Amino acid sequence: MSPDGEWIGFRGVGPSGVTLQKVSLFGGPPVTLTESPNQIYGASWGTDDQIIFGTSGAGLFRVSGGGGEPEPLTTLNAEQGESNHLWPFIIPDRRAVLFVVGSGAPLTTGQIAVLELDTGEITQVGLAGVSPHYVSTGHLIYAAEDGSVRAVPFDVDRLAVTA
Repeated sequence: MSPDGEWIGFRGVGPSGVTLQKVSLFGGPPVTLTESPNQIYGASWGTDDQIIFGTSGAGLFRVSGGGGEPEPLTTLNAEQGESNHLWPFIIPDRRAVLFVVGSGAPLTTGQIAVLELDTGEITQVGLAGVSPHYVSTGHLIYAAEDGSVRAVPFDVDRLAVTA
C-alpha cells in the first residue's frame, strides 16, 4: 500500500515481462509502474514514495511510486551461489531494507540480510527464513522452513539481531 493509503501495488504481466502495477482504492484501471524481465517476488513501498522489489535471478530494484525505469540496488554474488534477492521490507524511519538472499529454493536456503541504502552495504543477520518484517516492538518477524513464524529482538540502529 502507498504511504498515503490511496494505492495498492501488485505484480502483473505485461507484453515483455512481469510488471509492477498499482490501482487506486477509489477505482479505475491499473497503472503500470515498471516492467521486469525477471519474476518479481515481494515489494515494499516506503514513506518516501519509493518501491523496492525483489526478483528471481537478479537483485533488488527501486522505482518511484509514480513509475519509471527500475534502478538496481543489489547484484547477485555468483561466487557465493546467490540466485535471488527476494521479499524486501523497508524498515520504517531507517534507510535500510530487510530481504532474503536465496541460493536455490528460497524457503529452504533463504538467508535474511539487510541493505543499507546510503552505503549499499549488505549484512547477513544470521537467520534462515523468508518474508522478514521489522515491527515497532523491536523485533524481526520471519517465516522459517518448518512453517513457523518467529520473532527475534532486532536493534534497528545497529541493524543486528540482539538475542
